[in-house]
Order: sequence, then C-alpha cells, then structure tokens
Amino acid sequence: MTSQYALLAAAWALFCLFHSLLAATAVESALRRVMGRLAPWYRLMYNIFAIVTVLPPVLMEKRWAGETLLRLGSWDMARQAIFYSVVAAFIWAIFHYRGTNISGLSPSHGPSAPPVDGEFRTGGPLRYVRHPLYSLAFILLWSRPLTDAALVTNLILSIYILLGARLEEERLTSRFGDEYVKYKSGVSAFLPLRWPGAREETRRSG
Repeated sequence: MTSQYALLAAAWALFCLFHSLLAATAVESALRRVMGRLAPWYRLMYNIFAIVTVLPPVLMEKRWAGETLLRLGSWDMARQAIFYSVVAAFIWAIFHYRGTNISGLSPSHGPSAPPVDGEFRTGGPLRYVRHPLYSLAFILLWSRPLTDAALVTNLILSIYILLGARLEEERLTSRFGDEYVKYKSGVSAFLPLRWPGAREETRRSG
C-alpha cells in the first residue's frame, strides 16, 4: 500500500504544480498570446482543465482508501454538522464572487488575480479573512472521514493551500498595491481574528 500512497501523493503534487503554474500571471499572459482569439476564454479553459485533472487523484484516493484512522463514534454527528455547515459557508463565499467571473463563463481580456477579477473587494466573507475559500477548503478537508489515503490527500492539499495563499497575496499586492497592503494589515489570513494593532475598520466595497 505504501507505493500506492506514494503514487497518490505524486498525483496530487502534479495537480497542484500545474494548477499553480497555469495561474501564474507570466504563464497566463504568455498562453493568452499563443491562444489568439481563444484568449478571452482562458479562465474557463483553466477551470475545465482543473476539473479534469483533479479526477485522477480523487478516484485514486477513493480506490485506495485504506483503514479509517479516527473513529469518532457518537461524535461523528458533530463532524458531519461541521462538514455540512462549511459546505453551506463555501457556497455563500462562492456566491459573493459572482461578479468576478471566477467561473470563466464570460470572456476576460487580461490576466486575472483570483478570486478578485477586475476590482478590489473587501465585502462579504473578505471582511473576516483574506482567504475565505482557502480557509473553508482546509476545514472541509479535515472534517471529512479520515482514512489512510485521505490523510495523504489532506497533507498535500494543506501545504498547497498555504503556498497558494502566499502566491495569491503576491499577485494581489502587485495588482492593487497600497490598497491591498492596508487591507492586509486589518484582516488576518485564515482565521476571523484581527491582528494586534490592526485598523478598526477595513475598506469595504459594495
């Protein structure tokens, strides 16, 4: 089973690598130039590619699930309540980005900085944490049943979430400059807690 979990880890690592690479501004700009007339649909193609490439490691995890590592007994209902509550929160957070073309269903003519295409936003879930989707994804990972294979997946994707957030911060700082730096000083990254000395109010939009 060790070799299977090594393959699972490699599959997730490759997914994370390509997912991050294709989201990099320099790579996106270069590919848009190559795509010609299809360039405005880069975001949609990116999302389709992400969906297709995530299927192999997901199916591998399901097939090689292994033993359940943590049996909660009567506490499993609490785990389920957390999981489905976070699913609802994730849907709410996605809905907040409805105007950002995060889906790619509308053409976009320039490199994007997900999840805020086009304008700087601090409303909705962004009032509480800078990376609400990453925070919720992290909780979703660790509130599902924990098997041998799920543990491998969770560890790889947890590291990816942390690295992805850092890369996204660099993109957003480069794009929005001081406006994002000021917002960053008043809102923590993953937990809805203000840092010591943070501004009492953050900038809001909409």
